[in-house]
Amino acid sequence: EGAIIHDGTEAIASYGQVMADPLAAAIIRSGELLIQQSGNVLDVSSPILLGGERLGGVRIGYTLASVQRYEADASNELSGRLGEISRRYVLGVGALLGLALVLGIGISLVMQRVLIRPIRRLAHAAREIEAGNLSLNLPGHDRRDEIGELVQAFERMTDGIARRDRDIRRIANTDSLTGLANRRSFRETLDAYVNDPGIGEFALILADIDNFKPVNDAFGHDAGDKVLIRFAERFRQVVNANESIETKPARLGGDEFILIARAVPGANQPVRELVRALADDLIAEFSQASEIDGKEVVFSASFGLALYPEDGVTAAQLMKAADVAMYQAKRAGKNRYRFFGQ
Repeated sequence: EGAIIHDGTEAIASYGQVMADPLAAAIIRSGELLIQQSGNVLDVSSPILLGGERLGGVRIGYTLASVQRYEADASNELSGRLGEISRRYVLGVGALLGLALVLGIGISLVMQRVLIRPIRRLAHAAREIEAGNLSLNLPGHDRRDEIGELVQAFERMTDGIARRDRDIRRIANTDSLTGLANRRSFRETLDAYVNDPGIGEFALILADIDNFKPVNDAFGHDAGDKVLIRFAERFRQVVNANESIETKPARLGGDEFILIARAVPGANQPVRELVRALADDLIAEFSQASEIDGKEVVFSASFGLALYPEDGVTAAQLMKAADVAMYQAKRAGKNRYRFFGQ
């Protein structure tokens, strides 16, 4: 809407005011880098976009008065000297004209380097941010002028966007209660595994806490949440302690947990034997009591194991096989594990 966020002053006296100068309307309408001149002011503006949404814009007004005065003074001085020299040395006219040309080119190059080029870099950076590239290294942040302050502000803005982007991704892929990966993140990982032709063998271990619903109903959801949190901690501790297997634990929802397990490079045992040993460790761990609210509580679990590609070659087939194996363990008496088809 043209409201001012920062006017370059320390007090930011014009914060929130709407730009009302003759060039403002064109700036608000423009969707790209815009360079205008009004009187002795060179006005350069560029929108700041994120995705397809316009967040705001950057606008710099650079007075040309000093340049114009410099040009006028130089021209006057040059004219005087040219007249004097032309009377004395006609042959020097060509040399002086060449000097004037060089001086004009020099001024143009200085303006290009000092003003226009940094603005174009910022415009390019804005397009990179729009495309999702937040790892930008902008030159000019060590300058001690308005351009340097603008570059520093731009870098702070980029850092803030990157932090928010990381937070959003973490929230989207993490179970808020246990801190494990959530169902969405797990399915993305599993899909990537089954679609990788060089992945080799791996296994799913599906865990379901035994008798969780009666505990949750009897003691309330707060107690149930504490059981889930403690179960996740112990689940993660056991799988992380096994150095022969790479694991990616996750919470599917409710009282169900799952992990993908594959042998580390150099492991000499087949995946079936490695996950069997891991399942034995999990059964042993959850056969021991945990302290919750000062009380010793035993919450065992039943585990279903499915192997890729033996029990399925798609994510859906493997999930179904692990679920069937887990219910086989439940029917066999709970607090145990079963391989699919066992």
